[in-house]
Amino acid sequence: MIRLDRVHQIRATLVGLFRLFAVGLIAFGSFLILARLAFGLIGNGNLTSVFRVWQGIGEGHGIYRGIPMILIGFVFAVKSRSLAHWIIRPPESGCTNCGYPVPEDTKACPECGRPTE
Repeated sequence: MIRLDRVHQIRATLVGLFRLFAVGLIAFGSFLILARLAFGLIGNGNLTSVFRVWQGIGEGHGIYRGIPMILIGFVFAVKSRSLAHWIIRPPESGCTNCGYPVPEDTKACPECGRPTE
């Protein structure tokens, strides 16, 4: 079980990792989209060729992979704190049976009698 004083440290680390992941997704998704736009416009000079997929060529190009990456990156950036709180829960502070607040030095719950661990 995680001690209460370590919960905030672990959550802060998780938030940092989620945000780093979010920045990576947004950056790589933006790169894919900009690369596809640049190659489509420079190669053909036609903006509609940027969005075309034909005979397997361009199936995995940047527009259709980059947009979901950017959206998922934004979700991770916005929800990073709530995700960390959801993953790392603080330890229960009361009796595991009835929830009554139990001091740490007692051997059993004063409400229901369940032994403390």
